[in-house]
Amino acid sequence: DGVTVVNPGSASEGYGALIRFGKEPKDIDLDLITA
Repeated sequence: DGVTVVNPGSASEGYGALIRFGKEPKDIDLDLITA
């Protein structure tokens, strides 16, 4: 349920963003992920 978007940062920095959209418009989780 919802959409997961992985947005990788530049390879040199080695980080990305994991965005999860819940059922509600305001239900959004943003997690910074490290490689």
